[in-house]
Amino acid sequence: MIVQADCRGYVSWHEGLPPTLFWMRCTVCNHVHTEDYWTEKGLEQVFAHTHTGQAVGGNPDQKRQTWKPVVQNVLSVLG
Repeated sequence: MIVQADCRGYVSWHEGLPPTLFWMRCTVCNHVHTEDYWTEKGLEQVFAHTHTGQAVGGNPDQKRQTWKPVVQNVLSVLG
């Protein structure tokens, strides 16, 4: 585990979502991911209070590259 993140302070967090996410790093490829996967019902909860620009879809590989520097910056701050 890299970090345990308390999600309750995030503006879109609400009851029905887990209060904590556990971020992991693959020991083989260094991919950073959460410990668990979202079910379809869970994804409905995650995106229930998002803005239009935060909608899911599109090219996940492109989005992964877009967010990679953000994840790396967070990791460098949190250690």
